[in-house]
Amino acid sequence: MLLSVFSDQYLYAGTASDFLGKDSTFSRSLGPPPDQQYIRTDISEDYWINGQCSPL
Repeated sequence: MLLSVFSDQYLYAGTASDFLGKDSTFSRSLGPPPDQQYIRTDISEDYWINGQCSPL
């Protein structure tokens, strides 16, 4: 499954980044060209998506 949204010259995308679908990736482009860089969630930091983190 892939989800993408283009808003205010930024591309936001979410997808499974491995063939088993266990590693979810959320990314955002860092603006219009020539910047064409992006930020991405850490591979090991998806616990907050699944709700497995205990409260502090």
